[in-house]
Amino acid sequence: MTGALRSPAWWCRKAVRRRLTGMQTDLDVAPGVTSSRIELGLRALAWGFLSFIGFIATLSSLAWPIGRLQEAGVDHAATLGLWALAWVPASGLVALLAARIAFGVWLHVRTLAWLVLLAGALMSGAHLWVLADWAIARYGASDPDYVGSTFLLFAVVAGVAVAAFGVQVAPRWAAWSPLLAVAGGVGIGVGILLTNVPGMGDGLAVDSRPLALVTVAAALYVGAVGLVSIARLRRG
Repeated sequence: MTGALRSPAWWCRKAVRRRLTGMQTDLDVAPGVTSSRIELGLRALAWGFLSFIGFIATLSSLAWPIGRLQEAGVDHAATLGLWALAWVPASGLVALLAARIAFGVWLHVRTLAWLVLLAGALMSGAHLWVLADWAIARYGASDPDYVGSTFLLFAVVAGVAVAAFGVQVAPRWAAWSPLLAVAGGVGIGVGILLTNVPGMGDGLAVDSRPLALVTVAAALYVGAVGLVSIARLRRG
């Protein structure tokens, strides 16, 4: 039977099969995984949820080994910085494991994704280290009550780094999940930075310059990662 003589029903079935095949290729998931939009949305949502739980759990799990470093005599501010430094790459690996559970495959990790993650680790660790050192020198303790919301900036940087890593490794249909986390982190980061504006009216003390420098660097990182994430989604 020639193509011109085939029935309309046959052409409809062919179009549906072609559409499903195209979706399967774009998903980059294991054969046999249902490609309905609802299920894909649920899988992306599950990935985000598991990654977030892993993000929190990783920070808690690192408390014990980092605490042993402090007991061994390592400077308190330095141990906090190392805690944040280790938190980010560990959470990135947990996000990959969560993707394996949610999608049924290991995601391919490009070089840029690793760079985004490692740069975030360095920035998060550096900010907490410098902030804690500054707080101890000024107030005698690295208590968040003395520092205010700026104390949370290291966690925002860490969250944005892991989320941006997720955007880089995600199949396009699932990228919205980590992209929402990136957008939320950028928004929170901007809010934290704005709380520091009133204090700048009296000038910047000499002992606060390193903290101001690393805070600006953290803000630039968050902004740059946000742009890179959007570019990744546009590029596909």
